[in-house]
Amino acid sequence: MQRRPAASACVKHGTHYVDITGETPWVRDLIDRHHGDAAATGTRIIPCCGFDSVPSDLGAWLVAQALHERHGERCASVKACHAMRGGVNGGTLASALNMLDSGQARRIEDPFLLNPPGSVPARAGAHADPVAPHLDADFGIWVGPFVMGPINTRIVRRSAALLAASGDPAYGADFRYQEYQHFGAGPFAAAAAAGVSLSMGFGRAAMQLDLVRTMLKSVAPAPGSGPSESTMDNGSFRCELVGKSASGHLLRGRIAGRGDPGNRATTQFVCEAALALATEPGALPGGTRGGGVLTPATGLGAVLARRLAAAGTTIEPMPS
Repeated sequence: MQRRPAASACVKHGTHYVDITGETPWVRDLIDRHHGDAAATGTRIIPCCGFDSVPSDLGAWLVAQALHERHGERCASVKACHAMRGGVNGGTLASALNMLDSGQARRIEDPFLLNPPGSVPARAGAHADPVAPHLDADFGIWVGPFVMGPINTRIVRRSAALLAASGDPAYGADFRYQEYQHFGAGPFAAAAAAGVSLSMGFGRAAMQLDLVRTMLKSVAPAPGSGPSESTMDNGSFRCELVGKSASGHLLRGRIAGRGDPGNRATTQFVCEAALALATEPGALPGGTRGGGVLTPATGLGAVLARRLAAAGTTIEPMPS
């Protein structure tokens, strides 16, 4: 069954739904079609419950919550730094190429693609995706653009807007979120950050060409294929986060685990998300009536954090 009919059927019959998509234009269409009906019936439709975007979304929310609890101030900004080791799935590449073929790429560029109406700041351009490396003072390392940033940042911004609308005090009115790839310290790290950033820029430009996409399709792994068992077993991921209040209070967080991010971690994330919906509905944010096209943080929150920690994922800070 295709995802759109499946999600539509879940809304129609009041059945909760999770998936692991990272296709934000499709999520935007899901919001436009179903958010109102799902909210009215208390049905939770939660896309992006894989590696994109659980570490980013849940991590940012946990940092913001802890910052408010410890210092009594709203979180003004969070930034995340990702390091990961693993393989690439053929289906992931096919989805990216299909979005380009269908003309969806321009929609992806909108930093507030998934936000509710009326929640986009006046200076939206200040939230644009980074394109260049820099030496980050808070992380103490060289960082650069993260390939999944254009997905994860949109999810986190939707979470912040939905939570602010519900009266949650964690996120500030002009909350900012950005994320980067970890390169390390020293001149070699600086060179690597510059090289990867340039390659990503050239790659984005080249992917706009039909000929380049056709060539990539001919050599890319087929949908359904993926890394070897050894690669998946020896993979890992780490998402380090830094949150700040307007007055300068700072709080750090971390979500990390072993196993290939796109396979081992994603499988754990989506299974625990589904189990949270099935077994702990009363403990979820908003209780049994909380519904809509939500995010991991707004739809699952502390329940998912606790389940992942019990399954072996490092979660810092843990929800109170």
